[in-house]
Amino acid sequence: MPETRSNIRFHTLGAHAHGLPVLLMIGREWRVAEDQYDWDCRKRKERICIFQYTVSGEGEIEIEGAVHRLPAGQAFLIEAPGPYHYRLPTYSDHWELRFVELSTEALPQWRDIVRSLGRVIDISSHREVEQIMDHIYREADSGAISDVFHNSALAYAFLMHLYRLIHSREAGQQTSDAVNRCLHFVHHNFHLPIGLQEMADASGISRFHLIRVFQQTVGETPSRYLIKMRVKAAATLLVQSSLSVEEIARQTGFMNGNYLAKVFKKWLNQTPSEFRAEAGERQIGQIHIT
Repeated sequence: MPETRSNIRFHTLGAHAHGLPVLLMIGREWRVAEDQYDWDCRKRKERICIFQYTVSGEGEIEIEGAVHRLPAGQAFLIEAPGPYHYRLPTYSDHWELRFVELSTEALPQWRDIVRSLGRVIDISSHREVEQIMDHIYREADSGAISDVFHNSALAYAFLMHLYRLIHSREAGQQTSDAVNRCLHFVHHNFHLPIGLQEMADASGISRFHLIRVFQQTVGETPSRYLIKMRVKAAATLLVQSSLSVEEIARQTGFMNGNYLAKVFKKWLNQTPSEFRAEAGERQIGQIHIT
């Protein structure tokens, strides 16, 4: 689209159909300052559901007095008429956007989606929403939307992609919660004889799933993280106490002093005794365990 003038393309897809959610309009717009692009939904007469997202540039929407910026990847879900006001703000040189309007027969699903996602959402990492809108636009552009039933099927497809976004967000939250439970468990129990199974039990997910999501989130496996916690704890006791290597091993989750020495040699290229002898030349925070 050209950057020097507005470019507006839309398709009117159908009228309200009793009992069936339908797509009323789909469009692509490139708005610039001279367009004075400004929609006050309190003044709109038609009853519709609107989904609109930013491709480039920036817009903004006012929702019950609160202003939300809409840079690339941000979208909003609103109903008209309603307490919403969206526009191209003075600080933005353009607003490239995509939108879909649905009939109010979609309200049961729409309200459910809004309750879960909110009014303003980030879809930058969820290309499938943009892809289904592109698919609908191509269908409309080619004249392939033959009747109300085809239209309604596309409307449901769009709504299902928003439901999928809810599922993705909930799955991400569940993953984050599981990893946090594992981290909490390790930090409080590394000195005990725990392993991957105990960490998985504390996380509430399988060992295989824990390894995968922990590595994605933390950058290493839970077993490796546990060993690093134990090595750092043992290093701290070597520097800050006069405890024997055997006692330090017992307090930091190692089977015995010999195993602690073996792990130290592998991870720090020193024995515990060598590390303790050089303790005055280093700080615990400077220990680098790779």
